[in-house]
Amino acid sequence: MYLIRLDISRKIGTGHLRRMSHLTNKIASNNIFFLVNTDNKNNIIFNNKNVIFTDKKNELYDYKSLLNKLNCKFIILDLLHYPDKYIENIKKIFETKIISFHEYEDYS
Repeated sequence: MYLIRLDISRKIGTGHLRRMSHLTNKIASNNIFFLVNTDNKNNIIFNNKNVIFTDKKNELYDYKSLLNKLNCKFIILDLLHYPDKYIENIKKIFETKIISFHEYEDYS
């Protein structure tokens, strides 16, 4: 199982979801779950995907819940902006392998 964390908004666009969909298109769709923070939950791009919506307030709880439930091998991060030490903190809290895109010098 793979958990992919994305931010998608009217301002950012949907390119991150498109990239991750293409990247994972050879993996069975029931093994891919998207944890998405968005301002546009009704966007048709989310149709036919395993999308769980989150927000900054509930993000860690949602990670924990999904990782426990799904037994994910990897967390894939494709965010436009990472808060300081975000990758390091996620790695410490969940002890799961992380693949990240756009880390902007956050080499944690």
